[in-house]
Parts: sequence; C-alpha cells; structure tokens
Amino acid sequence: MSVHRRIVVGLTCVTLFSSVAAVPAAHAVDGPAVTTPATLYIGDVAEIAVVPTDQTGSYVVDLYQASTRIARIASGDDITALETVRWPVSSRLKLGGDDYKIVVDTPAGDPFSSDPFTFAAPHITDVVVSPYYFWSDADPEQLTTASMLDEVLVTWDSAGVTGDVVNLFLTDGTKKKAVAKKTENDGSEIVTLPAKSIEADQAYSMLVVPTFKPAEEAQSAEFTVTAPREPMMFLERTTARIGETLDVNVYELSAGATATWSW
Repeated sequence: MSVHRRIVVGLTCVTLFSSVAAVPAAHAVDGPAVTTPATLYIGDVAEIAVVPTDQTGSYVVDLYQASTRIARIASGDDITALETVRWPVSSRLKLGGDDYKIVVDTPAGDPFSSDPFTFAAPHITDVVVSPYYFWSDADPEQLTTASMLDEVLVTWDSAGVTGDVVNLFLTDGTKKKAVAKKTENDGSEIVTLPAKSIEADQAYSMLVVPTFKPAEEAQSAEFTVTAPREPMMFLERTTARIGETLDVNVYELSAGATATWSW
C-alpha cells in the first residue's frame, strides 16, 4: 500500500512518495525520450524535454532516486501534446548523488526515463582578481601582488541562481573587509583595495558572497597586498622658461592618492 503526503512549495504542488517501484532504463534517442541537464540547481526552473512516440492518453511525470519515487512533478490528460515540463527545483530536495531520473508514465504502463543526473546548490565560481585595465577576450589573469589603493578588476561566474546582487570582501581567511556591497551580479566589478583595516605585505583573497540562499560563496586565489605605491613624475623637457606650462607625467599613482610638486 502506497503511503504519501502532499506539501506545497511556493506555487508548485509536489507529492512525495515512500513507495518503491522499478525504474525503467533510459530509452535510445530514436524512441520515447526524456532530456534533462546533467546537473539541476536548487532554485532553478528546470526545462525537461519530453519526446513521446506511440504513447497516448494521460500521463504522469515523476522524480526517482534509484528505484524510489521521490516526487510527482507534473501530470496531464494528453501525452501527445507534451513537449516540455518546466519544474521549479525545490530546496526541500536532497543534494548530491548522481542517480536521479525523470520518469514519464501512462496508464498503459510503458514508462520511459531520462539519463541519471544530480542536484547541487547554486554557487559562485571562478573568482579572479586582475588589473583593472584588463579588458580583452582572453581569460583574466590572477594577480599575485597588488598595492593598497590600487583599483583591481574582480570577475566571477554563477552556477545556478545566485541572486541579483552580490557582496565583495577582501579576506585573510579570518577577517573580512567589505570592498563592494550589493553590487550587480553581472560577473565583474572594479574595486579599490582598502588602505585601512588591513595589513601590508599580507596574503588576501577576494570573496564573492551571493545574496540568494542556499547559493554558496567562492573566493579567488591569494595575492599579496603591499603598502600604497609611491608616485613617480617625469617632465617631457629638461629646460623651461619662467611662466611656461609644462606637461608632467605621473606613473604608479594609486587610486585616491595625490601628487604635489613645487618650483
């Protein structure tokens, strides 16, 4: 006898089962087929493609783990009209494991299923800190050294839904210093390395923290933060007349620093 209970997750009704049933093997592509991504992220709306062949009548779409039916995610009256199931992936599901399947069945008892897939928490990935002027088609190059008050480019990627905004912190593994709060989660941000509340000649990394839960944070490789750079000034000419305007080139001047000179 099958025992089940019904819960409501958001606007989606999901039926959880404790019954055990045999799960059919995934069919070849030329037969009825169910296609899912290799990894489904919690909080995403999964696009499940269904290709029936000779099946007719009503249908059910269930989530299995190994041979255990976990949840009913869809049902309908006409399987011939079934092409795509949009399924909000519930945070109530277990994470990990690669033996989940989507099974489509009809009253005629000719079920077909997807290949195995896994669930994972959404997360930030590939955090890199590079010179702020690094804009090209190549991958950003991770800095090994930067100075206080330098501007740096922080880039990152998202796997799954990680929220509209993120927070960026400079961290030594114990303490965190905010460098950007609630910045747009678009994969890049130019930030200024702080000169306060951190120590020179220490190793730090950049931490990107998503605002969507249960999305997970990630950080860059470590790089050394040194004291602010000293400016270097060069004159274009070696002689000048009194009252004449001279061009002065200033190099290695950190963001926020100032250079002064007198005659």
